[in-house]
Amino acid sequence: MFIVGYPLDYEKLCTMFNTNDIDNCVKNNGLELYYTDKGQVILGLSIPETTYIFHDFVNVDKLVILLLEYKKKFLDVFKNTKIDITKFMFYPMESEDVPATEEPCVFKH
Repeated sequence: MFIVGYPLDYEKLCTMFNTNDIDNCVKNNGLELYYTDKGQVILGLSIPETTYIFHDFVNVDKLVILLLEYKKKFLDVFKNTKIDITKFMFYPMESEDVPATEEPCVFKH
């Protein structure tokens, strides 16, 4: 399954939402958290329609359209948090933090 969202570390996520109860806060804002085995946290939305892509042939146009639809959905939901993501750093796996951009990323989970 794919996830569209932002790669962050847990402490920065708590700072971003100004809470220690990040799981409930994120859920109350219509978003989801996904934890990786590398200590990374993905703040985003899952794309359940992508669970099949590793077992079947996939129409490229349909997949790209689906990714764009979920990107828009994620950005609309994230906008409601009123958080300026550019004030934070992304936490990519196995590399240095990089300045955040408003463009979300896609992750395989």
